[in-house]
Amino acid sequence: MTYDSRETGAHSGAPVELYRFSVGTSEWLQTSADRQFVLTGKTYVPTYIERGELSVTDETPREGLDVTVARDNPVAALFNAQAPDGTMFLTIFREHRGDADFITLGRWRVLGVTWSNSTALLKCEPLFTALARPMLRLRFSVTCRHALFGPECGVSKPAFAVTAVLITATGVTMQSAAFAAHPSGYFRGGELDAGLGRRRRIIDHVGDTITLTANIPGIVGGATVTAFPACNKLINGDCLNRFSNTPNHGGFPNTPDKNPFEVGVS
Repeated sequence: MTYDSRETGAHSGAPVELYRFSVGTSEWLQTSADRQFVLTGKTYVPTYIERGELSVTDETPREGLDVTVARDNPVAALFNAQAPDGTMFLTIFREHRGDADFITLGRWRVLGVTWSNSTALLKCEPLFTALARPMLRLRFSVTCRHALFGPECGVSKPAFAVTAVLITATGVTMQSAAFAAHPSGYFRGGELDAGLGRRRRIIDHVGDTITLTANIPGIVGGATVTAFPACNKLINGDCLNRFSNTPNHGGFPNTPDKNPFEVGVS
């Protein structure tokens, strides 16, 4: 039977909803059903999860969605200290038991989490809402306007990845011999990736120790993480000396530093 025939049948329906959370290439696959379900080769594990109602109106693309999970749900845990570095998306699929036919109920962006006793409430907005916002524009400045490791920058991110085995991990500070292999300040402003969407900005680097913007729950000494350096966006700074990437510099380094409307023209 097809999805539509099961959905509209008086007694044949046995709906199941599958929730796919994703940040970059990391995924968390969950279902509100009482057992595992496989969809397109991926296994969704049963857990406590429920959503708010979805109304079928002309305003549906603009409606937010509330999803409630257990407080210790791994998706909610990613928001314990701060939001994941990277957008978390939620896609909900719906099928009926015994049938391979399914539909996609929608796709949302997870904005944040609020906590209440034993549950966590995920606040989500539809992707259509984000598209309605004003987009970022290119700016005219001495510094580079491109995102480091982005397509316009062209620098290979894996080429500058530093794998580090942690000696200690206490709060927002982490220690590793791999950090000491680079000059102090090399990782300042960069990023630490602990996997599973757990990324933090590095705000300081001295010797074998780095300091993060927030702690990473579950990370202890002996864990393996990946650190990336930052760029000061100056053509004769890191762009030249660290990345050798001046042909792709997106700034205007020859911009005059004097305003002729203020000091005149001589």
